[in-house]
Order: sequence, then structure tokens, then C-alpha cells
Amino acid sequence: TSLTLDGAGNYTIQSTKLGKKPEDHTASGLYRYTTDKKHLQLDNNASNLTFMVGDNFLEVRLPDGSKGERKLPDDNYRLKRQ
Repeated sequence: TSLTLDGAGNYTIQSTKLGKKPEDHTASGLYRYTTDKKHLQLDNNASNLTFMVGDNFLEVRLPDGSKGERKLPDDNYRLKRQ
């Protein structure tokens, strides 16, 4: 998954779903930070994805900001800054 943000509040997210039938998905739209600046939220073009903002990474979270129940280690839910 790759997420590109511009300073004007626009994003583009590209992801590839792996499996028997790999699928590419691209969406773009508007993003916003929560008032506490701890989370970044994408609009409904990207299913309202929410990310916790960390040091040089974003981590996928539930819309309320919590981790929820995860089957994989946290690193599998992180996008690292490049």
C-alpha cells in the first residue's frame, strides 16, 4: 500500500490485494487530521480509513482510533515514510 498526501488536504492511496486473484485498487480524495493531530482520516472514497500518526509511519486504526483485535503483528498495519 502506498499513500501520498499533499499539503492541500488531498490524498491518493494505491494498494494491491494479494491472493489467488491479485487486485489493484486506487482511490483519491480529501484527508483531515483529528483535532488532537494524533489521527489522519481519509474520506469515504477510501472507506473512511483512519491512521494513527507515529514517528515516520502511519498505522491503520478503527474509526474510533483503537487498534481493535488483530491477527498479525502491528508492523503489518503500518505504512512507513519514504
